[in-house]
Amino acid sequence: MSHIRFAVPADTEQIKNIWRVCFNDSEAFLDWNFSRNYSPENTLLCEMNGKIVSDLQMIPYALSIGGAPAGADYISGAATLPEYRGRGIMGELLRRSFEESRRRGHELSFLVPARAEFYEKFGYKFYWFRRKHSCNQADLRGFESSGNMEPLGLGNIDALLRLYRAFAGPYDGYALRTRENFRPVLEDHLWISNGEIFAHRGSGGELDGYVMYYFYNGKLMVNEIAWLNAAALHSMLFHISGAGSGGLPVEIITPAGVDLCGGIASETLPFAMAKPLSEVGGKALWLFTFGNTHQNFVNLLLE
Repeated sequence: MSHIRFAVPADTEQIKNIWRVCFNDSEAFLDWNFSRNYSPENTLLCEMNGKIVSDLQMIPYALSIGGAPAGADYISGAATLPEYRGRGIMGELLRRSFEESRRRGHELSFLVPARAEFYEKFGYKFYWFRRKHSCNQADLRGFESSGNMEPLGLGNIDALLRLYRAFAGPYDGYALRTRENFRPVLEDHLWISNGEIFAHRGSGGELDGYVMYYFYNGKLMVNEIAWLNAAALHSMLFHISGAGSGGLPVEIITPAGVDLCGGIASETLPFAMAKPLSEVGGKALWLFTFGNTHQNFVNLLLE
């Protein structure tokens, strides 16, 4: 017999083991993730004969939808032990999560899907798209550099927040970052991915852009880049051309609709799905009736 409930602290090791079995993450990431992002009160699980066989996490977020904040739950770590799959357990957990999200007063449930067709059955649709630009470091050397590039870290969180908010503001559907929810994102990037953060300081003396990148499987991966003017963007692209040992393939992720020019190949890819939890009215209905999917931006480090 199955039983769905919220987790308690005593369940943590079983839930951590489900993540270990189902996802290809390092023990270092597991330890960090469960110490920084995991909370039993936001974790729904299914128990069968005293054994936890499936779970998902409902991480509260605030998103900017239609120019106003909207409460949402980000579904993370949705997983079922292999021997218990195909029984409809995850569907039961998702339906229960919708009930809980409505009880919280949230208007949306959203996620980054492993298999979109599975989540479509529960009313999720792609709303967030992003642009992937592919090139080599040498292709970026033609961009003009001006001003100065400066390394940033956790101590610069307020400056990064200011730039993020200024860059994301014109878009719809972006995550409303705070010092509390942005810090784990930066820790993951700097400590788990061994990434780097550089900011551009323009001729006026103000920071006007930042880029976050790391090296993975022989590639330079830019997972977030934000700029307030063309000079900042071009300077950061030029900086990327000389990062590391040089001569590497580069992948740059931006919001959909962004063209970096310079002959860089790019493609628009679906990224995250959302399900409105309001039947009528409200920002959640607006999401699927008037949302412009080519101008959407969400925290690109949610994965």
